[in-house]
Amino acid sequence: MKNNLIEIAYTSHAQAPLSIEALAEVLKQARNFNTYNNITGLLLYKDGSFFQVLEGPAETVEYLYQKIKRDLRHDKVKTLYQRPLAKRNFLDWAMLFHDISNFESDGITPKMQDLPGYLPFDCPETAFDEWIKPSVAKVLIEAFRHHA
Repeated sequence: MKNNLIEIAYTSHAQAPLSIEALAEVLKQARNFNTYNNITGLLLYKDGSFFQVLEGPAETVEYLYQKIKRDLRHDKVKTLYQRPLAKRNFLDWAMLFHDISNFESDGITPKMQDLPGYLPFDCPETAFDEWIKPSVAKVLIEAFRHHA
């Protein structure tokens, strides 16, 4: 049986800033969709900027990526690369997630670091599309894969 797994890495911007609650809801919906559709990956968020890696069956991942590109909540969707994948990097994660924004907590709303699948991470003070290039994306994937 032929392996038809692919991986797509991209950056994008949110059209409007996301609150912790809105980001948590996006993450919940993504994880539900990904679990049902056998997609795994990584999502980094910083002050309205996204870096995402999607991996899974080619047809399904390509469908999801096209849907993301048409989503009016996203702007400046930039493909870093798309490639065949011999094996998944995030096998156990419907969506491994990290938010590196500086959110203030009201003490009632859970902090992003309290959500399942959160990993600590530090990066430059600029938007992802300003410093994540295909080679950097591959390094990030490798780093998160080993710490997931």
